[in-house]
Amino acid sequence: ATDAAGNVSVPTPYLAADTLAPLAPTNLAVSADGVTLGGSGEAGARIEVRDAAGTLIGSGTVAANGGFSGTLNPAASTGTTLSVVQTDVAGNASDFAQVVAPGNLAEPAPVNLALSTDGLSLTGTATAGSTVSVRNAAGALLGTALVNSNGTFTAQLNAAQLNGESLS
Repeated sequence: ATDAAGNVSVPTPYLAADTLAPLAPTNLAVSADGVTLGGSGEAGARIEVRDAAGTLIGSGTVAANGGFSGTLNPAASTGTTLSVVQTDVAGNASDFAQVVAPGNLAEPAPVNLALSTDGLSLTGTATAGSTVSVRNAAGALLGTALVNSNGTFTAQLNAAQLNGESLS
C-alpha cells in the first residue's frame, strides 16, 4: 500500500487456499503377480488403491518426480478392477482412475512335490485347472500335467530323473 506522501509499505505475503483437485492418477500398471501398482500423479499427493468392493488394499505417496509404486495387500486377482485416487497436500481428492489387473497373472508355483522311485513321474499340488510343465536344468521339457479339480497332479516324465537332477 502507498500513503498520500508516497511511502510504500512492506508487502504482506498471502497464500491463496488450494481448492483445486489434482487430475486423476495416470500411467497405472499392475505387476504380473498382482502385488504392485505403479503410476504417475501430483508430487506429494497421497495415493489410495481400492478393490471392487471399496476396500483399501494399498496406499502411498507420489514422489517428487511424479511417480509412485506401492504394494497391494491382498494381491490383485486376474481381471480385478482397482480404483485409484490421489489426494493433494491441501486435502483435495482427484477423480478415481481405474485399472484392471492383467489376465496373465502367474499362477503360484506347485508345492508338495514328490518324485516317484523310478524317477519317471512327479506329483504335487497346484491351482486346479492349470497346466504344470516340468523342465530340466537346461530348460528341456520333460513332461506336463493338467491339475485335477482337487489341486493334485501327476506329470509323466520322458526320462528318468534319478541322479540329483534339478527340475523346474
